Amino acid sequence: MNDNTYIIMAKLFKFVGEIEKIIVPGDFKSAIDGKSSSINCSVKVSDGFLYPMKSSLIFIQKPIIYIKHKEINYV
Repeated sequence: MNDNTYIIMAKLFKFVGEIEKIIVPGDFKSAIDGKSSSINCSVKVSDGFLYPMKSSLIFIQKPIIYIKHKEINYV
């Protein structure tokens, strides 16, 4: 498959997990390389990727964390 990583992952999730709705990261691009749609970060001892989306954030690694913007009190 030759496509953007997030499109390939969306197709895999839809096929393997029978997931109908896939949320994409939106227009965010990393300031470091201008290509990445995520930010490298860690939660406790788990390193992973934080994907900023239009109305939420999602941390991909163990555990997967989904945070809506309206649930964030402060940064």
